[in-house]
Amino acid sequence: PSVPLLLLFFVYVFMATNDYNTRAELMSLTLFFFFLQCIITTLIYLNALHLIMSGKFVMVEGLDGSGKGVVVNTLKEYFDNKGLKVFDLREHCKEHLSFPEFSEIEEYDVIINAEPTYSHVGIAIRDEIIRENERKYSGLSTAHAFALDREILYKKLLIPALEKGKTVIQERGLVTSF
Repeated sequence: PSVPLLLLFFVYVFMATNDYNTRAELMSLTLFFFFLQCIITTLIYLNALHLIMSGKFVMVEGLDGSGKGVVVNTLKEYFDNKGLKVFDLREHCKEHLSFPEFSEIEEYDVIINAEPTYSHVGIAIRDEIIRENERKYSGLSTAHAFALDREILYKKLLIPALEKGKTVIQERGLVTSF
């Protein structure tokens, strides 16, 4: 059986055996198992990617204001000084509001990125979901938005880059979604 079906089964078994029957408790448990499923699926996916990809993936995580951008920019400068061709996807997307095709950046050795992205779904996340406003978005809606932003980014650019042996430096990632 698939991981989602097993998790759903365990949620209902847990609910039935512990008399958790309020809607809020059910939603909390369902959300917890959704995040658990995301982590398990990502770990399985990353393990499979490791077997087929020759590139390097470096993710810089941390709290807001902890210096992630400084670290990523320092790495960018380091690679520039080493004579490698560096493509800053953050700057490109801020200017063009969309991702390039992989064929447009294939000549670069290093790709610098941030999550949420500055393109498509990432713009909606930045401008609406995580921005201080009076609208409240559920954890599930926020998780779905981050997952879609990540899926588009990985399928369109990062997986092809890693398959071609490129180095990807990313500011924030999966851990930020939790």
